[in-house]
Amino acid sequence: MAQETDSAVARDEGKEERTTSRLAALRARAIRVIPWLAPTLIALALVIPAWLDARLAGLGRARSGLTVLGAAARDKSAQELSEAIARRAVELERRRLTVKLLDKRFELDPATFSMRIDAKASAERVLRAGADGGFVAKLAGYWKRRWATVDVPLAASVARPALEQALVGFEAVAI
Repeated sequence: MAQETDSAVARDEGKEERTTSRLAALRARAIRVIPWLAPTLIALALVIPAWLDARLAGLGRARSGLTVLGAAARDKSAQELSEAIARRAVELERRRLTVKLLDKRFELDPATFSMRIDAKASAERVLRAGADGGFVAKLAGYWKRRWATVDVPLAASVARPALEQALVGFEAVAI
């Protein structure tokens, strides 16, 4: 019976030694891994949201942080954007424009210089916004748009001679 007790004690001491050596090996491995683990996790936390935003935009949707005509464009498709812009374009094409020259205000009727807003081209501009440049530029653009929205300009056309004539007339009156 005494022999069994001695062998059980020896087995327990062997387990303690193996456990202690495993813990020491684990500590040594942790000391080697931890300096690389924190920067890796931080980099992933910065890259994954931007990557998901780019994947969503790759599916024909607008990126986050973009606005058009003051309204958020995030997660809208080209069709939805085009329809929203077309509805607002009708209103904008009827509204008189105000021009300020030398502290004097003048009003222009958009019909006099054939102002037209191209809803489809404007929607394409929104979908292309933020897709310029390489990986680092897209990553920086994502985080920039997170803190300050970017208003995408509309695609519009005007009859340049008629507009120039009206502006020259306003300039002559303002002087």
